[in-house]
Amino acid sequence: MNHEQLPAMNHNKHPYGMRTNLRNAVRLASGGAARGFTLVELLIVIAIILVLAALGFGGAQAVLTRAKNTKSLVAANNIEQSVTQFFDEYGQLPVRTATGAAISTDQGTGIEAIAALMGKETGANPMNTKNMPFLQVNQGKGQNGSGKKDGAEFSGSAVMGLYDFYGNPYFLLFDEDANDEILDPFNGQIVRGRKVLVYTAGKDRSTGSTKSNKDNIISWR
Repeated sequence: MNHEQLPAMNHNKHPYGMRTNLRNAVRLASGGAARGFTLVELLIVIAIILVLAALGFGGAQAVLTRAKNTKSLVAANNIEQSVTQFFDEYGQLPVRTATGAAISTDQGTGIEAIAALMGKETGANPMNTKNMPFLQVNQGKGQNGSGKKDGAEFSGSAVMGLYDFYGNPYFLLFDEDANDEILDPFNGQIVRGRKVLVYTAGKDRSTGSTKSNKDNIISWR
């Protein structure tokens, strides 16, 4: 069997020259010269890296969204539990007049309800006469008003609103006629055994259509 003759190595030369000759010998034995990446190969490698990076970013975003949803759901459940405790203590709901609709925690009646649950009413005729803290909420992050999220908004000691992790107000739908039934605002089914249903608009900040309701944060399901 014929083999390609390797170049003779001169051991009397400098070690660097020996290494160079050895590389040349290996290159010749392998049948060709060593080469670098072509432009096409480099573009393929870059594309693969970008795809992997995008997948990693998407996964991180999904984890972050789930964490925000979980935290907002816990807050919604806490509001619902605090309403039940308020009713057990006072025999009434934390609303002065029936509205027949959901109230939001960034406007008048909703803010009054949250203040009553927190024991932070500032008026002369409080609903929570014992100032019992049925609901404990941290100071929200961000600027007051539309920029506030993940907690309560205060003006001094007065409660001015309550928001989820996305900056949405919570909606409260009470069992105002005390028949132990509340209509689900999204599918019209009867929900029993609750004093209030609590929900928010979720990540897309919209409750205007069936599609936009898919990411709503809901306490009763």
